[in-house]
Amino acid sequence: LGRPAPPWSTISAPAAETCRTALAQALISSPGGDSPTISAGDRRLEHLAGRLANTRTSADLYSTLDLMAGELHAHKIALSRWLPERRALQTLAESGDQMQDEFFSVEDYPATASVLEDQEATQVMVGDPDADTAEVKLLLAQGYRSLLMVPIVLGGESLGIVEATSEEERSWTRTEINRARIIANQLASVIQT
Repeated sequence: LGRPAPPWSTISAPAAETCRTALAQALISSPGGDSPTISAGDRRLEHLAGRLANTRTSADLYSTLDLMAGELHAHKIALSRWLPERRALQTLAESGDQMQDEFFSVEDYPATASVLEDQEATQVMVGDPDADTAEVKLLLAQGYRSLLMVPIVLGGESLGIVEATSEEERSWTRTEINRARIIANQLASVIQT
């Protein structure tokens, strides 16, 4: 804002006012509405977290799925609820075309069972020779080549999984994995309601 000078440099009044205004705006507001012009990564994530925190209906949830996909650079997002008594996942919502309720037994998908039991994220790529073959088969059948699964945990209990899929075979970045965990934390309250 100003040239280095001892003890403090002076700055122009317009530059100081711009900084004060920007800080005041950041403190009093969060990105709201359905504005597609939110471009900064943290502001987009803040907007998404706010939308998820205010989710009351299935329509509210569906309206956030594309935002999640954009945040994770995924082609599709799926949200599933864990039904421990049935050892199954129930698909609650997917981006794109909405499907009927689907149930998947975790006995058939060891990688999914591990995510729920260990409460750790995992990724599956179809070209990985060590990948869960059932997950790879399902990915290929659906036209995808990479999968990121993140557990949704509340109070130490697994409530479900958020899955991000990509048509490209690629590793998920640390930033995408961290953002997926933040999103999963917000989805705990959504699953409960």
